[in-house]
Amino acid sequence: MRLIAGRLVAAALMLAGLSATLPPAPAAAGNIAERRILGFSPDKSVFAFETFGIQDGSGFPFATIYVIDTTTDSWLAGTPFRVRIEDDTATVADARAQVRQQAAPVFSAIELSDNYKTLAANPLGQIGTDPLRLRFGEPLPANPLAAMAPRYAATLDVYATDAPGRDCSILTDGPPKGFRLSLRNAETDAVAVFHADQEIPQSRGCPIGYRIDSVIVPDGYPASKAVVLLSVFTPGFEGPDRTFLAVSGSLPQ
Repeated sequence: MRLIAGRLVAAALMLAGLSATLPPAPAAAGNIAERRILGFSPDKSVFAFETFGIQDGSGFPFATIYVIDTTTDSWLAGTPFRVRIEDDTATVADARAQVRQQAAPVFSAIELSDNYKTLAANPLGQIGTDPLRLRFGEPLPANPLAAMAPRYAATLDVYATDAPGRDCSILTDGPPKGFRLSLRNAETDAVAVFHADQEIPQSRGCPIGYRIDSVIVPDGYPASKAVVLLSVFTPGFEGPDRTFLAVSGSLPQ
């Protein structure tokens, strides 16, 4: 018995020494939402994607489906679809199933399908890249190793912007941030401004930063329009939160 007790004490001392060499655990954890591309309508006029995760603070699973009119760069009427399950036993899969059930009639009406391709991506895990700039091109279907033309450059300018109807000063150290997203054709030098904030809509909260996540285009070659997904960072209950915003427009020719 004395031998067992001695071994337990030795093990406890060893674990205490090991824990002293490990980095401290984070004091707070925000919500880093994930996303899935759902695709385009056959005429490319509608684009949809889904975000999901565990809400910080409450710990409840959520899922949201955004349906974008790519002609007007605005949400389709009656969307987005949002689900948050206020049940400790619910899972993210439960929330995703519910929100897809809500969206099913709209998806059926617009004949949504996964007819898309990703031309470029710069996710959070990418190291050593500029989060505000992304160069890309469109591979030739007949020869994916051939030089891509035209090449494009997406640029995100972030600046202080008003957020009418919200007091962001209680959440952020400085004013909330808006953005300007522009795409330039490197061959012709033509520029298309996809979006430029004059003020921040209430639906976006109080952003503290942005990052270009990916460039999505419909199937087919060559692409004439694109959707740029942005990571949007806002103050959360337990730390910064990340969600997504889609901006659509015609590629500069």
